[in-house]
Amino acid sequence: MNLSTAVLDTGIITLYLSSKPPLAISELIKNITEQKIYAITLPIVFSEAFKHICVKKGKDYAKSTLLSFQMEVPVKIVDMDMILAYDAGRLKCQYRETLSYIDCALIALTISHKNILHTTEKELSVIPGLQLKQYTF
Repeated sequence: MNLSTAVLDTGIITLYLSSKPPLAISELIKNITEQKIYAITLPIVFSEAFKHICVKKGKDYAKSTLLSFQMEVPVKIVDMDMILAYDAGRLKCQYRETLSYIDCALIALTISHKNILHTTEKELSVIPGLQLKQYTF
């Protein structure tokens, strides 16, 4: 059976870990947990999620919540190689006014693996080869 692969951005993880996660994001995480969808992301996404949670609820809460998430939800952490780093840099150069480095790295990962980026970003540019699933909240 071929599973679709979801590349998760920071917003998906932080909203899922919020007190009232949007239903669509809860359903996505349920499908990942039940292994109906395969999920990947980059380590830097957890750094950004830690920062957002830490600002709202403190560093101990951020650490324990993210550790629990990693133990309960099977998300593969993908390391950046130099090709992915260059592709992310090219995207940052091209979309420097609108995309963060993390967005560029996730987009490069998504395009290179022909996956779907699951994101909460509201205004992503049309980028050739990028497949998106956007979540609103």
